[in-house]
Amino acid sequence: MMLQVPSGSQLMKEMLESLPLYCHSTKSNTKALMAQGLRLSDKTRLEVVGVYDFGDAGGVMCEVKLNGKVLIMSLTGLDFIGNGSIYEKIAKYKTARIGWLKQEELRDREKGIAERIKIIGGSSSLPPRNGLCPCGSGKKV
Repeated sequence: MMLQVPSGSQLMKEMLESLPLYCHSTKSNTKALMAQGLRLSDKTRLEVVGVYDFGDAGGVMCEVKLNGKVLIMSLTGLDFIGNGSIYEKIAKYKTARIGWLKQEELRDREKGIAERIKIIGGSSSLPPRNGLCPCGSGKKV
């Protein structure tokens, strides 16, 4: 079943009309930012001052102010603070987008495995039982 991600363009339009918006960075995003030398915690309040559409590959990206710096961050890496319909729409988009990304990752992984089997085994069929794994590891299956 294919997940449908709500249109980012309509959400962007509403977000632009509602700027500035406020959020926190997710815990995993915060760790990545700290590893790059930025000083913040997952409780640091961030101000969203711009919104951009990076298409299917990037989704909705937010221009965020942090300690006088401007960063471009994925909406999925932000936890928005506030109530109202715009925040509900952001949460709905974020949930759908994350689900879509997980499906794409799974599909890519499955495609990659199928391609390896095809290349190594010479066909798209599974290896015989008690044969060698098609990944080239030498493990018996």
